[in-house]
Amino acid sequence: AGIYCGGGSSPKVICNVITRNIVENGGGGGIYSGGSAVICNNIVTHNSASSGGGIYGSGTLRCNDFWNNHPNDYSGEPGEGDISEDPLFVDPEAGDFHLDDASPCVDAGDNDAPGLPPFDFDGDPRVIDGDDDEVAVVDIGADELVPGVVAVIDLPEGDVAILDHAAVEFAGTAYDRQGQPIVDYLWSFGEGSGVPDSHEEDPGEVVFPVPGVFEVTFNAQTEDGRWDVSPDHRTITVEFAPADAVIDLPVSHVTIAVRQWVEFAGTA
Repeated sequence: AGIYCGGGSSPKVICNVITRNIVENGGGGGIYSGGSAVICNNIVTHNSASSGGGIYGSGTLRCNDFWNNHPNDYSGEPGEGDISEDPLFVDPEAGDFHLDDASPCVDAGDNDAPGLPPFDFDGDPRVIDGDDDEVAVVDIGADELVPGVVAVIDLPEGDVAILDHAAVEFAGTAYDRQGQPIVDYLWSFGEGSGVPDSHEEDPGEVVFPVPGVFEVTFNAQTEDGRWDVSPDHRTITVEFAPADAVIDLPVSHVTIAVRQWVEFAGTA
């Protein structure tokens, strides 16, 4: 088990991430509770056991996220406020168990959990209003999401396909959910696009001179050096423009006698 609570014990299991534990013969891949543990504000995911891959045994459960444990999340019943949803870690394969902004665990915990730690595993204070509803509720798990920079592309409203040497209008909006001023903007128009980066919030019309598929991103930086960790983006597909060839001379159809000459000129 990731956490083993023996018979007769009454521990408090609060604000943890318990993941990737295996019990080959027995119950409780994530948590084994043989006593009267209080289990609150934990993320328990991707554990496995013969039974109760998430938790096996007794105890008081409140506001946990048991998700994707094998063969099941519970040997008994879920607790009050428990959820079973993908916690949306930033990069669990790389060991990054911070919560994404869109995580269902943000502001979903219990502020009255016994022994609630005043800081998360990064040293960030608990409790923070992570979902901007003006109510500070603790997050489920070891991380307390610190609201960050939001950079949004207003124009174009979606992905765009154009011909080469055509223009696309770009505009963005950026703000910091902690209230720090924005001091820099960064538009990147895609590798090989031939378009230099822009540090304007609204670059306006931008001409793409070469064909290709380009990923355009918009980001912003606060006075204390933070950027949007998930910058907004658009895909711009630039295709070859058909050749536009015009005969300037003669200006109309011509009929001539044998051995007469005609002057030709063109523009393309």
